[in-house]
Amino acid sequence: MTKTKEYIFEVETVRAGQVRKYGPTETELIITNKCEIDYNESVVKRFAEFVCAPVRFKDSPCWADSTETFEKIGDRKYRYFQQIPSTH
Repeated sequence: MTKTKEYIFEVETVRAGQVRKYGPTETELIITNKCEIDYNESVVKRFAEFVCAPVRFKDSPCWADSTETFEKIGDRKYRYFQQIPSTH
């Protein structure tokens, strides 16, 4: 018998894309856990990293200079920010 889990996250995109020509690509998200279960921060962070803002080339040289932050900003509310340098 398999058990299923329900994950309900509301995602607000604050910004996504390049901030200027030849500039870094930035993604900033506000994620709110809307599920009955109060999942811990690591579950929400993995959701952000692998579903909302996946990076397919973590072994790329530009990834070494990237920035990634995750913080709790309220009750069941988190901020995820990712900045990847331009490859130009």
